[in-house]
Amino acid sequence: MLHILGGRLGQAPVDSQAHVLDVATGTGIWALQYAEQHPESRVLGVDLSITKLQRLLPENCQFQQLDAENGEWPQAQFDYIHFGYVITCFDDTQAVMKKAFDHMQPGGWIELHDPELRNVGDDGSAKGTAIEEWVETVLKGGRIVGRDMLKSAHYEAWLHETGFVNVQDVKFTLPINEWPENLKLKKVGAIYKHNLLGLLESLAQFLTLAGLSNTEAEDLKERAKRDIHNPQIRFAFPL
Repeated sequence: MLHILGGRLGQAPVDSQAHVLDVATGTGIWALQYAEQHPESRVLGVDLSITKLQRLLPENCQFQQLDAENGEWPQAQFDYIHFGYVITCFDDTQAVMKKAFDHMQPGGWIELHDPELRNVGDDGSAKGTAIEEWVETVLKGGRIVGRDMLKSAHYEAWLHETGFVNVQDVKFTLPINEWPENLKLKKVGAIYKHNLLGLLESLAQFLTLAGLSNTEAEDLKERAKRDIHNPQIRFAFPL
């Protein structure tokens, strides 16, 4: 996200002394970088499991094991609650938004960054490709287990329904591989090519959930991998 946001970690106009919560913190890198960039803030990263960072934490950064959907949140009010790439995390994303609302200071900000798993490349080069087939199969498998990989399109409406005001839906395009002519987008494409190659592995179970045999799933994954490396295929996700 740093390259998409011009080097920033978020867009919310948050005070430098904010109390910050990073939900589904994962590796913890966002929380750590935010704490380092804003030394007067207090940052807490939470997730189902916490990865031990191989570096000394700043005093204003802490991590806590927490099931953000089903567990009890910290008895605190936050100025800024951040969610990054949580599209597969929750059974009921709107319920988690409500928890965030209930643990937010008046005037606080919530910020979510999540792509939709659909192609917005507009030249037709992805039509009939393995990467297109992979996306459709993952969407099918996700629906079977209650993971809607397109649900970020509903975030704006859900935030309004939860009670948030001044909701802003800012759109970005994430190119996959180095096909853009624009140098900034070319760099973004290289990063998200790497990310999507990782998704091929982490979402592999969705292929068999959709009805593919292990052999068929592995074949589709390998063909999609070749497409991801092919700059003639102009694939992009909306964020």
